[in-house]
Amino acid sequence: MKAPKLPSFLGHNYRFKRFGFTPRYYNEEKERLEKRKRSIESEVDREQRQKDDPSLERHARMRINMEDTWRNRRSREMRKSNIRVAIIVAILVGIILIIKQKLGI
Repeated sequence: MKAPKLPSFLGHNYRFKRFGFTPRYYNEEKERLEKRKRSIESEVDREQRQKDDPSLERHARMRINMEDTWRNRRSREMRKSNIRVAIIVAILVGIILIIKQKLGI
């Protein structure tokens, strides 16, 4: 008769995965300063390119005009939407008042 085998988990050295969390530090002031530096550098670069190529100035003006048009259109659409919602609410309130009068509540 053969000797019984031991369960396999007794003979192994398991290595469990370790949780490696490295905390990060967020410096809001540094982030704001870097953002400002990037914007100033891009502005200086844009001005330099405009001096070299006058068509870029026209391109920048066109972009600004397009952004203004988009903002105006969006605000107009928001206004229309708000008016539409107000009209729907007024109609619903009127219907509720009529029903209330008919039922005598």
